[in-house]
Amino acid sequence: MPYGGAIGADPYLDRAGIQCRTVKDAARVLDALKDSTRGYFDPRDIYTALPKGLIANRPYASFATAAGTRTKPGKPLAGMRIGIVREYMVKHAANDAAMSDQVDVEIKKVLRDRLGGELVESFDPMYPDDPSIPNMTYNFQQALAEILPFHMPEYLRRSGADGALLYAVPDYDITRRDYMVKAGEGQAPWSEKLNIRSVNNGPPSASFAFNLAQYLLRRGDARVKDWASLNANAKYYSATRVAAMKNWENKIDLVSDGITRNITMREVMRLVILKVMRQNQIDVFVNPTTTIPPARIGYANQPTVNDRPVGRFPTSANVGIPEITVPAGFNTIIYDPDYVLNAARSSYIGAANNDRRSTPEFPLPVGLSFWAGPGDEGVVISAAAAYEAATKHRAAPPAFGAPSPRKGER
Repeated sequence: MPYGGAIGADPYLDRAGIQCRTVKDAARVLDALKDSTRGYFDPRDIYTALPKGLIANRPYASFATAAGTRTKPGKPLAGMRIGIVREYMVKHAANDAAMSDQVDVEIKKVLRDRLGGELVESFDPMYPDDPSIPNMTYNFQQALAEILPFHMPEYLRRSGADGALLYAVPDYDITRRDYMVKAGEGQAPWSEKLNIRSVNNGPPSASFAFNLAQYLLRRGDARVKDWASLNANAKYYSATRVAAMKNWENKIDLVSDGITRNITMREVMRLVILKVMRQNQIDVFVNPTTTIPPARIGYANQPTVNDRPVGRFPTSANVGIPEITVPAGFNTIIYDPDYVLNAARSSYIGAANNDRRSTPEFPLPVGLSFWAGPGDEGVVISAAAAYEAATKHRAAPPAFGAPSPRKGER
């Protein structure tokens, strides 16, 4: 969605999404955002200057109806090839297992058995192969090996705090041309650590310093017009926030590795995703929105492990492609993380708890994400709407009351 008139932590990645009761409602809002003259272009938002060919030539809400799906009696997803992203279903800790397993059941029983979708799965060495589902003939690891060294060879030089290469392969110098060529041709091994999870992790950027200054300038407020006047007139909720905002005020040099790497990786990952889609004839990808429950406010967060984020899997935001998350049921298997001292015994950090299970007062929601390539909003909406209609997992919080049915939806 356009961010004109607002500001996020990093507008390149952080954008408000449409949140509605149903997939069709979300599609209706998407249709309503289209200007009769400019379409989806907003002059205040450079990222809305998209090729016209990426915009559907019919209302997006039409993809959420039976007529908008691949119609076949009782099997609305028949003929649709759905790629399961196993890299996003690895059971890194006890907290991951329940939600990963629940989504796996939903994918097979609903998308395949009930709705008729044809499944293929990607490969991750930490996720056991499912003999009931064919493997992709060309997976994300192969695509990364073919595309990343050619377009971003410096990425293989990344090193950890100890100076060792993050993606080292025994008996190979991965920083050299000959290795990169052989890896791309499948004649040399590729590090299992270099996958679609790890490439989402980049260094921080200084974009927020620019974007908020731009926002304040555009507001036209005589009293709060720049970083200095904002901080002079603001009341922040903690000393930490005061210091952070003062640091942003003093961030005059905007040069950073983050934004440059983000832009380069966006192009690389678009190529990777589209190559995997086309080579496997995949229409849409599916995976859990996240495999860990939300952390309790004020308590420890689940730590990042094996490049699994502490929030949602961010591929669609990082790459700039469509994604829809729909309810996939509820989860009551929770292992709340703990605070422990770090190795230097200088501060407390979040640590996974794999033994002590807690019981939440209310079941916590599980999300199923559908995503695809640039301009594929229609197929994403179709798949998500068909799954939603078949499951009806959404349950409104008790305090919200039952929604009034719309005309024709009783």
